[in-house]
Amino acid sequence: MAGSAGFRGRRPWWFVPVVLVAVGSLVAGLVVGLQLFSGWGAAPSSQAGRPVPVHVVKGRTVKVPVMHPYHAPLVSWPATATATAVIGPARVRVEPVPEAAGPSAGSVRAGGLPVWVGPPDTAVAAKPGGKAVTTAYAGGTAVSRVQVAMASHAAASALGVHGVVFSMSPSGSAGGRVHVSVDYSSFAGAYGGGYASRLRLVELPACALTTPQVASCRKQTPVPSGSADDVHTDQVGADVTLPAASITSAVRSGQPVLAAALSSASTDAVVLAVTSAVSGSGGDYGVPSLSEMDEWVNGDSSGAYQYSYPITVPPVPGGLQPAVSLAYDSQSTDGVTSATNP
Repeated sequence: MAGSAGFRGRRPWWFVPVVLVAVGSLVAGLVVGLQLFSGWGAAPSSQAGRPVPVHVVKGRTVKVPVMHPYHAPLVSWPATATATAVIGPARVRVEPVPEAAGPSAGSVRAGGLPVWVGPPDTAVAAKPGGKAVTTAYAGGTAVSRVQVAMASHAAASALGVHGVVFSMSPSGSAGGRVHVSVDYSSFAGAYGGGYASRLRLVELPACALTTPQVASCRKQTPVPSGSADDVHTDQVGADVTLPAASITSAVRSGQPVLAAALSSASTDAVVLAVTSAVSGSGGDYGVPSLSEMDEWVNGDSSGAYQYSYPITVPPVPGGLQPAVSLAYDSQSTDGVTSATNP
């Protein structure tokens, strides 16, 4: 008993602080419990602040543009006809500088055909004030009359031309460089894929209108000067060179030379076509290059080839237009691949 009394008399130094902490925690817990059940000691309510002014929002009607359905424009191909364009004298035009797609200064229309022929425009130095001046080919042109013959649409189709085919030849014996412009507004919507923006002028062999079944006669060659296309005015134009008439002489045997010499003039017509290329101002519709580095599926060793081509759609109010694309999968069959086909 004496040992027990000695132990009680010699308590450690930390005993009293521990007892005080325990008692304090017990008292704090009792106070919190009383506050929860009786609401005693609740914090005073905060004072109301200054009220925020409010007002009724008046709605307004937003006019949503009407989305009209698209209707393909009517297509009318030029009729088969022959007409002569009489080129007028050179004229001077001031700003704006005409596009090479449109008729040049001094151009005239060939009858009722959608073809204008004239001297090529030559741009000169700009005058003070920034106004550019264009004038017809210096001294005019040696070609004063040009005969234009429009072929039928069936003949153009036989040549693989998605457009029109026509021939041009000088009425006299002199040839030269002229500017030709074609209005394609009547068949601008004949095909899809930005057809009007991809039109250009090409030259065909002289045998194109006589033997279109021969492959060499269907060869299309871009005009040397290049052609221009203006989708705002529905015109395509270029400078072409018309050959001069060739003189051939024949001598009949057994007769004097002077009496037997027969001269005849014949002109080789230039056959042109307005047809579409693979690209234009509206985009490139050629076959895209494919690369195995980023198109083959990796990871599952399936060996599938996948490719997707996005299609641009017009915007709609609210940005709710769908995402449209053409997709290809070498292992896709009715939507079921080799990995999911049971």
